[in-house]
Amino acid sequence: MESAAQGIYFKHKEDDVRRRLRKVDLVLLDLDECVYPGITKLALLRNLCFLLFRTHRTENTLRLFRLIMYLPLLALLKCLQILSLGVNNRTLILFFSRMITGMPFSYLEEASRPIPGNSVSGCKETLSVLTGKAKIGIISMGLDIVMEEYTRQFTKENTSSINF
Repeated sequence: MESAAQGIYFKHKEDDVRRRLRKVDLVLLDLDECVYPGITKLALLRNLCFLLFRTHRTENTLRLFRLIMYLPLLALLKCLQILSLGVNNRTLILFFSRMITGMPFSYLEEASRPIPGNSVSGCKETLSVLTGKAKIGIISMGLDIVMEEYTRQFTKENTSSINF
């Protein structure tokens, strides 16, 4: 494999890759386990738990306790999905949404901020290279607040690398 830049590798000849890239007008990225090396909903959940734990306010202790009480059920649903026992992604997404119901929006924003910084190495640079050549979109079954944070943070010269 050859490298065009840090984090950008290809198996074709460099001229062939450049020719192909000139023809690209749209790039779609899958967020979970592609751009981010894991599931962003779980990263958000972890960050929320740390945030709630640090605040030492009674209502946040109750919120943290509620999240922790849901974790075994979430793990069970994921196991059932892995075993193909009737649990699909929609069920998991709805369950996660119920878990964070009532969470202040500002907490979700704060818990989302560190996620883009933990993306796959070279991802931001790769998008920066592609920005001038194509429209870049991000798709995910995750939460919009996380994708919006990616759009906000993945910028070059005050222009977001992610168009939609």
